[in-house]
Amino acid sequence: YGIPLLGNSAQAQVSLACHVMRAGLRWGCPFVLYWEMYNNEVTPDGRQRGFWLIDDHGVKQPAYFTHQKFYEQARAYVSDFTAGNGRAPNREEFGLAALAWLPVESAPSAHGPLAQGTPFVDELRDFSKVFSHTGHLVFDSTNPGFFDGRTLRVVRDGADTPRHFIYHGNGIAQFKTTAYVFGGFAGTGGPKVRVFASADAQQWQEVGIAQETTATKAGWARVVLTPTKDLATPAAYLKIELRGDAAVYSPQVGEVQLLTVGAPVR
Repeated sequence: YGIPLLGNSAQAQVSLACHVMRAGLRWGCPFVLYWEMYNNEVTPDGRQRGFWLIDDHGVKQPAYFTHQKFYEQARAYVSDFTAGNGRAPNREEFGLAALAWLPVESAPSAHGPLAQGTPFVDELRDFSKVFSHTGHLVFDSTNPGFFDGRTLRVVRDGADTPRHFIYHGNGIAQFKTTAYVFGGFAGTGGPKVRVFASADAQQWQEVGIAQETTATKAGWARVVLTPTKDLATPAAYLKIELRGDAAVYSPQVGEVQLLTVGAPVR
């Protein structure tokens, strides 16, 4: 199947592609193939029809990154499943799992229909508002009294390895992240939460952050992170990275707020 850019937006390509992929997975298709990597059709007046994942200027489109993230999650899933079950997943098992890796049009998100300049808030009750995330991130529901009553927070699962989740918006100018740390904000590898911005989800630039720390309970502290200044070039992608030390339950992230200067994209 293919979706031309001519007559659609780049974000419509993503939305329609996800719709077709979900339908194919539910139906049990062994392959759902996108036409195509580069466009090979032009109109009689010479305009590109835009059947592409990479445009005629070599720019990777949102649909490219959707497929890229899908394959990253697929490889991780197959590896984890095989390690835990001693066999590869069958088609039905893979297809059911894969449905969760594709954005759903109706899900509210940072890249949904927000008006220009509208703040976006993710209370992180699930990953429906996140563009993509690594494995080994879970939601901790224990001891909400330590975390301002928040019943769910994102935390790493089982290994002292940096993990991250990403938001996608058309011009992210500001952000505010509410995190919780035990034993201080600095871990053995530096700050327990780091923030990165990118125009293409490939090249990342770390963002300078200011922190406001307030003790909560039982040795925990709330840390509110904001950029030291507005992003000079509004970002298309914002990555929140969790890292720390042997205490993998710290840090935890309870909320992310974004402000975009343009209409966010799907």
